[in-house]
Amino acid sequence: MMNLKTITEDTLAEDFEDAVFHCEHHHFDLNFVAKFALSTLPHEHGVKVVLTGEGADEHFAGYPYFPGEFLREADEAMPKSQLSQNSDLRNDMFISVQREMKGIWQKSGATAYKDRPAFASIAGVGATDMSDNLLAWHPTALIFASWLQNLQINQDCRKTVLDSHPSDVQAKMRSRWHPLHTAMYMWNKSSLANVLLSCLGDRTEMAHSVEARTPFLDHHVTEYVNRLPPSVKLRYSADAATDTDTEELGPIWTKSTVALQSLDEKWILRQAVRPYITDELYNRKKHPFLAPTRWAVDGPLHGKFKTLLTQEAVEDLGFVNWTTIQKAMENAWGETADPKAFRRLVYCAAWVTLSRRLGIAKAVESDWEASDTIA
Repeated sequence: MMNLKTITEDTLAEDFEDAVFHCEHHHFDLNFVAKFALSTLPHEHGVKVVLTGEGADEHFAGYPYFPGEFLREADEAMPKSQLSQNSDLRNDMFISVQREMKGIWQKSGATAYKDRPAFASIAGVGATDMSDNLLAWHPTALIFASWLQNLQINQDCRKTVLDSHPSDVQAKMRSRWHPLHTAMYMWNKSSLANVLLSCLGDRTEMAHSVEARTPFLDHHVTEYVNRLPPSVKLRYSADAATDTDTEELGPIWTKSTVALQSLDEKWILRQAVRPYITDELYNRKKHPFLAPTRWAVDGPLHGKFKTLLTQEAVEDLGFVNWTTIQKAMENAWGETADPKAFRRLVYCAAWVTLSRRLGIAKAVESDWEASDTIA
């Protein structure tokens, strides 16, 4: 018999603080609370070890961040592929995907860096663009106190992301690796390790004494897949967009995403497991594990956040702008809710929870300046 766990708004509100405590950092979405609640299911049935799928999207280009970088250059490892032979088609698709992803980010309430000029980097323009994707859920400066904004006014977080990679790796990104593999490397060195394997993995699972094992991250699989050309991970199919029911594509896809729909993500993995899965799984697009960003006024989550995000609690953090949170609380609920405002509340509610449970002292500018001097 299949066991199911229904995650409701009541569940998310009830488990929010415990999930934050076990994750030990903020998050942009409530999906980590859902994973925390889901992990009670194996625990309740005496299951101590589970298999999870982390690594499949990372190895086989499953995320919507990757098609743009796949299309940025021809795949010279497969020169007879349609996209390698037809540069006009590939360039048109590249422009379309870039535009479509900006629309997806805007609809999802992600951080936009469109007003900032690009900067010179030995990693190349593709790596710089991918850093934007990695920072899509990074809190904007508006949420921080004015003294902290002033200290960071010249900081470009894209440069921080790129500088985290050694210069020899950046040189490979520019001159040796296909842009898709650069993007996948950057994702695996950041979001995979710091988000998917932590607050969407080990920390929420082990909060209930459940050990998750990740067969797709076996080093033998990793070494093999790293040698595969980009065009077997993402495969162009002219018929894919017309054959797809856009009503069943999940929360991030829209009817305008023709270029994205014409690329089959995780293509070689789909072929490998074809005899063992249903047609529905074989044909479906990627459904990211995301939680909704629109919730009812005066519902359980609204009540939880009103309790956590009082003026006193927010100002006691010392590094958050209370006015920003106050405005976000006004705009984050109901049918016309602003998803960006809701995500700001999720960030700040996590910080308040951690400050209370861990007894963290209020941040003050003088402490920041002292630590900077010591460093």
